[in-house]
Amino acid sequence: MAHKIYQELAEWYPLLTLLDDYKEEADYYHEVLSKHTSQLRPTMLELGSGAGYNAYFLKEWYDVILSDLSEICWSSAGRLIQSLEHIQGDMRELRLNLTFDVVFIHDAICYMQTEGDLRKAIATAAVHCKPGGIILISPDYVKEIFKPHTNNGGEDGNGKAMRWLEWVTGPNADGTYYVDFIIALRERSQ
Repeated sequence: MAHKIYQELAEWYPLLTLLDDYKEEADYYHEVLSKHTSQLRPTMLELGSGAGYNAYFLKEWYDVILSDLSEICWSSAGRLIQSLEHIQGDMRELRLNLTFDVVFIHDAICYMQTEGDLRKAIATAAVHCKPGGIILISPDYVKEIFKPHTNNGGEDGNGKAMRWLEWVTGPNADGTYYVDFIIALRERSQ
């Protein structure tokens, strides 16, 4: 499903999740990070940055470089925040020969389907983090508080409309969970 959302349905992404939905969360991340950074304007690498919604708000306080595997996602982020550098890369393998005050991985960490992939993503974060720096990883769920659930939403905009239903099930014996989406799209000629 992630392939479909970030590739085939990328132009619909702003109707799946709204930019403004990220402001409160970005403010919270900054509040937490600012307690542990002394730099006036810390550097930040965001791995798995998607459409750049977090960075849109975090750039107020940090010098952010974005990285995502999906070319469509990072080109979309480039349109949203053209002032930031965007690097196409896989969070499991990326090596920039640069270090940052903060390395941030938001919900894209949830796409790591094996413990090996998770270890690789964490290793990438570690090699890009300055000594004494901060790695902030914010998954959608952690095992200790996971609960199966459903969620729904959608938006209208620019002659298009999207409605979605998300069904989250698990945990499975291997610690993974499933997210099934039903997405309805409507496009009207103007």
